[in-house]
Amino acid sequence: MEKLSIVPELYWSLPGPQHFIARIEVSAANSRLIWINLPHQSLPGTWEGIQKGLRNGHIDRIINLRIGSGTDISAEIGVHFDRKHLSAAELIALQADRRTGVILMPDGPDSAANIERYGNEFLRAIGKGEGNVHLVLGVHEESLVSDAREGGVQVITFDGGLSPDEMDAYIAIRMLSRPGPGSTRLARAVVSEFAGFDVELAERIMQLSETQIVNIITNLPQLMTDTPLRWRYDSWLTRTRSSAAHAATHALNDAHLADHGPIEGREAANNRLKRRYWRACVKTLTPWLEERRLSVIRKFDRQIRAEAAFHNGKIAKPIDKRVIYIDPDELEYNNIVGMCYAGKITSTTTEESCAENVCRLAKAVRDEIAHMRMPVLSDVDRLIREMDRLLISAPEFADIR
Repeated sequence: MEKLSIVPELYWSLPGPQHFIARIEVSAANSRLIWINLPHQSLPGTWEGIQKGLRNGHIDRIINLRIGSGTDISAEIGVHFDRKHLSAAELIALQADRRTGVILMPDGPDSAANIERYGNEFLRAIGKGEGNVHLVLGVHEESLVSDAREGGVQVITFDGGLSPDEMDAYIAIRMLSRPGPGSTRLARAVVSEFAGFDVELAERIMQLSETQIVNIITNLPQLMTDTPLRWRYDSWLTRTRSSAAHAATHALNDAHLADHGPIEGREAANNRLKRRYWRACVKTLTPWLEERRLSVIRKFDRQIRAEAAFHNGKIAKPIDKRVIYIDPDELEYNNIVGMCYAGKITSTTTEESCAENVCRLAKAVRDEIAHMRMPVLSDVDRLIREMDRLLISAPEFADIR
C-alpha cells in the first residue's frame, strides 16, 4: 500500500493537479500514445489521477501494468486480450470490444528503458492500424519538463509542484486550528515559504511543534535525514525543482548547500533560506504590527496629547535636518522610542512600561524587515509575547489566546 505523505483529497482538488487530469482527458481524445513524464517518486494519487483523466476522456477500460526491466511487455499486455503476445505493432491495429487504455507504469529504476522500447515501436506503427487501444507510458526524463506534441505522441509532464497561492490554500486548511505563535499567523507563513512548491515538505514541517516551526532554519537538518542523498541534487527528477515555480529553489537543497556546498555558494544558499523567513514576516508580522499600532501608542495618549498641545494638536517629527508636524494617530513605534529617548514621554505605569518595551521590540523587528533582512528570532518571540500581554484586555483584540 502506498504510504500517504499528503492529504490526497485536498491536494487533488487544487487547480494545478486538476489541470493535470484535464490534460490527460484532452489527450485521451486526440492521441493513441501518451507519454507521462514524472519524477522518480511521484505523489500519492498520481496514477489514480491519470486513470481519472482517461475515464473522463471516454476510455471505457483501463489496464494497469507495472513493468520491470526484464518484463515481457508483449506477453503482459497479450493476456488481457486473450493473446499469448501482442507486439506494439499488433496492439495499434487491435480492435477491442471497447475503447481501452493500457498504462505501463515503471517498477524500478531500470524499467523506463524497457517501457520506452515498447513505446517507440508503437510510435513507429502509428498510422498503420485503426485500432481503439491507447497506450500510456510512465517515463522519467530530465529534459522533458513541459508538455509537447510531436509525431503522433503527446507528452504530458507533471512533477506535483504547487503554485504559491495553491500552497497557501493547502496550508491554511491544514493549519486552520493552529494559529500562532500568539495572536500571529507566522507559523503558517513559515511553513508555506519553506515548503515552496513541495507539498510533502509542507506536511513534514507541519508535524513539527510551533517552536520548531518558528525556528525552522535550525531544524531543517532533521527533515533531511530520511533521504539525505535526494537533497544534494537540484533536479526536476528528484522534485527539488518544479515547473509550477520555475525560479524557485528547494529549501532542503538550499540547506544542504549552505552546509556542504561549494564555498562560494554557501552564503547564497543561506541567504535564500533567510529570504524565505523574511517573506513570512512581511506577510504576517507587518500587517499584525500595523493593526495593533494605535492600540499600543494610545497607552501614552495623555502624554502625547500634552506634547501635541504645544504645536496646535500636532507632534513635531524630525526628518533629517527639518521638522514636520503630524497627527498623533500617525505616530509609529519608532517615534515613541524617539520621544522616550528625548524625554518627551516617560513610562510612569506598568502598562506604559510594557508599551514602551513593545515599541522598542517592534522597531527592532520592523527595521530588519524594512531592510529586507530576517529579524532576530529572539526579538520576534519577545515582541509577540509582550504585545499579546499588553493587549490581552483590549476589546478589539479579544481573540488573542
